[in-house]
Amino acid sequence: TKGSKRVWNLTKGTKYDLVAGDYLFTPAGDVHRVKYFEDTEFFIKWDGHWDIFLDEDLAAAHAAAEKDAN
Repeated sequence: TKGSKRVWNLTKGTKYDLVAGDYLFTPAGDVHRVKYFEDTEFFIKWDGHWDIFLDEDLAAAHAAAEKDAN
């Protein structure tokens, strides 16, 4: 990671703050929400088929991220 972001694993009810040099393993099937605190670059590696489902509208995601900002 280059930059900083917060990742919520909604499936497991956990939250991670990532900064430069951090990494996070996330298993297939877990549902996540991400908030970027600055321009951020990151590397994604996966094995097999990759599906992304965006099932939360932007306003709802933003409101939820702001509510849990701390």
